[in-house]
Amino acid sequence: MGAVCDPLAWTMEAHGDVPSCIEIKLVDFPDAGYYSNNTPPQGEIWIRGPSVASGYYQNEEETRAAFSPDGWFMSGDIGEWDRNGHLRVIDRKKNLVKTLNGEYIALEKLESVYRAATVVANICIYASITQTHPIAIIVPAEPALKKLAESIGVEGHGMGDLAHNKAVRREVLKQLQAIGKKSGLAGLEIVQGVVVADEEWTPQNKMVTATTKLNRKVLLERYKKEIELAYQGR
Repeated sequence: MGAVCDPLAWTMEAHGDVPSCIEIKLVDFPDAGYYSNNTPPQGEIWIRGPSVASGYYQNEEETRAAFSPDGWFMSGDIGEWDRNGHLRVIDRKKNLVKTLNGEYIALEKLESVYRAATVVANICIYASITQTHPIAIIVPAEPALKKLAESIGVEGHGMGDLAHNKAVRREVLKQLQAIGKKSGLAGLEIVQGVVVADEEWTPQNKMVTATTKLNRKVLLERYKKEIELAYQGR
């Protein structure tokens, strides 16, 4: 247990207050610009208290990696305190990728921004350590994709045809880039290319988990060739 949401102070944007039985602190993660003296305070969430586990069962290696010598559980989540003192999770350390220029990109942050594009039904942002910018892998919203295709004079028989049309992909990329710039993303956060999937991502095809979270490893393996082409501008 890390935070409890009081029904009388409920919000969709935070996890709630910290119970008196535990301690929570935000620890600086300088490489990605998360500092406890930011406004609002940000950092990796560390938790300690009697309700927090003392380690992983029969796994000393994982325990040493996740628990400090003085009993803090290093969650790997990046959090911030809101103006009401509620804890909010904003990122995961493992989803922060250092690009070729040494800057970190927060994948989940970018996904939340680019998801605002009307053509996007689902999205996975990928950033290669050998490149300076990320690319987007999207499941298109079919009605919006058809409307976009019609606006540039492209006809197709369905999502499969349109997803593989270069002119359509260029227009999708323009829409994503416009959303990124309008949202105030830094230059290195603007997607360089796009892969348009021709199938939905479901737990059945293992593209997402049972709770609909992205299965990044499976997605990157499935679209490996398309990702390479997107980085080449093809």
